[in-house]
Amino acid sequence: MKQILVLVSCLFVLAYAAGCEKNKYVKTEFVEGVVTLDGNPVPEGTTVTFSPVTTGKGEPALGRTDKDGHYTLTSATGAPEKGALAGDYKITVTKYDQTFFEKDDPKAPVDSYGNRQTSTSKLVLPVPYSEFRRTPLTYTVVEGKQTHNIELKSKP
Repeated sequence: MKQILVLVSCLFVLAYAAGCEKNKYVKTEFVEGVVTLDGNPVPEGTTVTFSPVTTGKGEPALGRTDKDGHYTLTSATGAPEKGALAGDYKITVTKYDQTFFEKDDPKAPVDSYGNRQTSTSKLVLPVPYSEFRRTPLTYTVVEGKQTHNIELKSKP
């Protein structure tokens, strides 16, 4: 009898812990889409960030594009790849092309102190899309699964 009581107690604790695990994330809405520049997919690894329009309400959600320009959003407190909190967002899209140099490479650029740089980065996409204050991109995340394709222009 004592063994059954211990077994039932253990099962209760495990069931309770499993129930708590399910609720550790806030409710988010699944958001995915494709990002294009002048009709072509943006480079793989482009960062898509949804930033709340209202300060203090919500949290940013982000995703990275694959080779076809497809992204899926994830937020900090939401389950991985499960989207964003419902609300209004401004969208920034950023991709840097990085070049790395050996420490004493004579081809490496020099900083304002005369030191050779070990890397440089150049923004690949048009600047307005990468700046929160300048981006023309907005979206309202609503309840339910949704697709939001983002079309960028070389001259926004």
